[in-house]
Amino acid sequence: MKARLLIALLFLGYQPLAFAQATPSLKPEECQIKPSQLETLLALPFMKFDQDQTGGWRELANHGCKLEAALLIDAYLADAPPELSEIEKGDLYFHAGQLLAMTGQSGIAVSHMLRSLNPQESASGDIAWNAYVLACIAFLSRNGQQLRDERNQLAVAKQTRENKINLGVVDGLINCFDKPYETAYGMACRPAVQ
Repeated sequence: MKARLLIALLFLGYQPLAFAQATPSLKPEECQIKPSQLETLLALPFMKFDQDQTGGWRELANHGCKLEAALLIDAYLADAPPELSEIEKGDLYFHAGQLLAMTGQSGIAVSHMLRSLNPQESASGDIAWNAYVLACIAFLSRNGQQLRDERNQLAVAKQTRENKINLGVVDGLINCFDKPYETAYGMACRPAVQ
């Protein structure tokens, strides 16, 4: 399985050039993954691969290589470490979905985000994850009513740090509903923190 993923990602070294050249400040080689880098990245534990703000898939995304970062996440999921929990897999699917949405790939972004839903979520839980995910999907599907309905679900959820952050994101999606996801997700669209 790793050999097929390696070949597929190496092939991407040729395709991303067109994507990278569309962003003048980006050097094409920054979006390419060398075989030795790929093996190292795919061997990282979840926290290093997903949560490290300057490493894992985020290093590619921070260089503007969002599509390549999403594909790297897919490769990681395809050969996921056995200890990876369903919640962690959901986080990865959601992050890949966000990256795909930022590149204008709304349809495939929605399918990734749907895979991040938590069927075990409790209404009394600390994080209203499903409402947040469904709000993002509603934005990408251009369904303003569902976006507002999911926002209302988030607003009445427990006032945890995570829910407050996610509510701010969703308010930004509502405020900039006519903009692309990457713009609407940005801080400029979110309400000022009180």
